[in-house]
Amino acid sequence: DTSEQTLRYSMYVSFDINNDKTTKFLPSDVLTDSWQSHHFNRSESGDNEATTIQTDNNISWIPKFENKDHNLLLYGSFQTTDGRSTYQGIVSSGLPSADADEPSSQGFLWANYTNRSQWRSLGMMARAHYSYKSRYVISATLRRDGSTKFGAGMKYGNFPGISLKWIATDEPFLQSTKSWLSMLAFRPGYGLAGNPPSFEYLHYSRYGDFGSYIDMTAQRPLSIRLDNLRWETTSSFNYGADIGFFQDKLVLDLNFYHKQTKDLLFPKVGIPNSSGFSELSYQNAGIMNNDGWEVNLYGNKLYSTKNFSIDFRFNISNSVNTIVDLKESILNSYNGDYDYENGSYLTRIQEGNSFGSIYGFKYLGVYKYDKYKAGTQEDAPVARNKNDKVIFDENGEPLPMYFNFGEKNGGLPYEFRGGDAKYQDVNHDGNIDELDIVYLGNSNPLFNGGFGPTLRYKSFSCTAFFNYRVGNKIVNAARMVSENMYSTNNQSIATNWRWRKDGDDTVIPRALYEYGKNWLGSDRFVEDGSFVRFKYLTFNYSVPKEKLKMFKIDKVNLYLTFNNLFVITRYTGVDPEVNYGSLGVSKDWGQTPRSKDMTFGLTVGL
Repeated sequence: DTSEQTLRYSMYVSFDINNDKTTKFLPSDVLTDSWQSHHFNRSESGDNEATTIQTDNNISWIPKFENKDHNLLLYGSFQTTDGRSTYQGIVSSGLPSADADEPSSQGFLWANYTNRSQWRSLGMMARAHYSYKSRYVISATLRRDGSTKFGAGMKYGNFPGISLKWIATDEPFLQSTKSWLSMLAFRPGYGLAGNPPSFEYLHYSRYGDFGSYIDMTAQRPLSIRLDNLRWETTSSFNYGADIGFFQDKLVLDLNFYHKQTKDLLFPKVGIPNSSGFSELSYQNAGIMNNDGWEVNLYGNKLYSTKNFSIDFRFNISNSVNTIVDLKESILNSYNGDYDYENGSYLTRIQEGNSFGSIYGFKYLGVYKYDKYKAGTQEDAPVARNKNDKVIFDENGEPLPMYFNFGEKNGGLPYEFRGGDAKYQDVNHDGNIDELDIVYLGNSNPLFNGGFGPTLRYKSFSCTAFFNYRVGNKIVNAARMVSENMYSTNNQSIATNWRWRKDGDDTVIPRALYEYGKNWLGSDRFVEDGSFVRFKYLTFNYSVPKEKLKMFKIDKVNLYLTFNNLFVITRYTGVDPEVNYGSLGVSKDWGQTPRSKDMTFGLTVGL
């Protein structure tokens, strides 16, 4: 009897079947490599088959109480995932012609490989939701997840959660404010969530091919068995408030949160080679905090007439991560010595600091002259003290500027010449080395969000949405490679303004083939990634129902959407919306920019 209680059960089964065939060919015409390179007329072919089956069983019970002040919902769920995939591929290079582009053609067999994988997971969840007088609300959840990515005794994790809500504007003492304060609610909450590693079979000792012995394929161990790998767990405290003004014409949604992630999962952790392996596939190794806030503002019918109205929404958020604790082995693995190579930025993880920090040299331009002459050729590669005065040796000759004069890390010293890149000598010792590396910024934005209006006129509507990011730094690695003039790679037109002779005033160093230190990791290639993107523009039209009755049609809806119309930014790369990479640092290698596309849709309801 639904007047006394409601009991409902539902089950969903979904199948995800993917069959992919990938064919690639890299003709020698687009390369400057020699015919001996494994990229020369390179051909690849691969086939992938993957099947995933998911089930979701749900049951809910809503009892009816005689006292209408009480409401209760009990909910349970059981979910399973079963997936498997196979992959095989072949790679050949040195094919005799671009017309024979199959990897099975006569050429050098670079690689052939096969792969088979299977994974399973399950989840069980129980939830209770209770409210009293519809203004005091409490919800409690307990979830138990299991995954085949963990070893025996570690496969399952328990993740509870609880949230409260108090709708203050329903209290008698706030009824006098209803004319202007239509909603005031507070909602604190706490929850625990789990995250597994990305790969399967970590709790096995895996083996793979390694050359051959006589006529047999040799095998070797590939990884250390990880029996004790644990779930990465994140505890979250959220303090939220909902505020509505003037019958919810303006609605403000505020959230402040603190998250702490324990047993951080770090991939590819370096270990001593004496173990027989170079790295651990994964390791639980630390604690990280994440503190942030988010503000959502909704304007409902800010302006309206009989047939026309305007809505507006705005969002802004900020998040700051802080490393609380890390194993010393992790710190040593990621915080290696500076390698003194072109294009390298020093990576550094420090307790009390955030991920995403960028460290490198300060770029000061290009030395205009090769030899120093007082008063006339001051901008030459000579050492200077903290007062910017030239340092002379015992013979009265100016001391030259060097890179890695101490030959650290096995590198050779380099004496700067006219036309070379000029870097800031922080300690004024006449030598550019790791002691001159400084903090160059962080890839995390100061804040980000989105905004946009919705205009409605009778059955027409138009929605525009913009998203933005402010204050993040990006290493423009694509510009670094296309301006370094270090190899036979194609270069950008910026190199036309390179230094060529004494006295040239430019910010582009001279061309040196596989020599010099003109593209060290510096702020020359670190750019501001702030942007505003016109994300989409959607037009929608709903045919009035009275015009559809004669056709016995319930509804007809047409829409037209334009995506990624334009972006406003000072970033010089192809797209400022770059994902975070290793250690949270954003590096842009010239990824394909987001496509501009148009979608037309028609919905008919009978």
